[in-house]
Amino acid sequence: MTSYRTRVLLDVECPLCKGRIQLTLGGAEEQEHPPQPQVNREQLAEQLSKYANDITVSRQPDGAKVVKPTHFLGDQRFKEISAIIKQLGGTYKSAGKDSCWVVPA
Repeated sequence: MTSYRTRVLLDVECPLCKGRIQLTLGGAEEQEHPPQPQVNREQLAEQLSKYANDITVSRQPDGAKVVKPTHFLGDQRFKEISAIIKQLGGTYKSAGKDSCWVVPA
């Protein structure tokens, strides 16, 4: 299993006093990340078929699936669809009318 170190170092100047501030974000401990599940069009369509009237599914050139709402979903449907997409390794991209979920190839 692959492990990754999550650590970000920042050197920031205070806008008020012009002093330097050094920040460390994340920990030095190793974190294990499980591999992302492989998603095929059939699996995605099967799990999201309940919402066929609420979403469209398309494919990007890199193979990722893009799921867009066709109308306002309301809180409950949005949460249900988000839970399915998250199980498939996807994330929500908030961008106003261009908001969508993206499921990696």
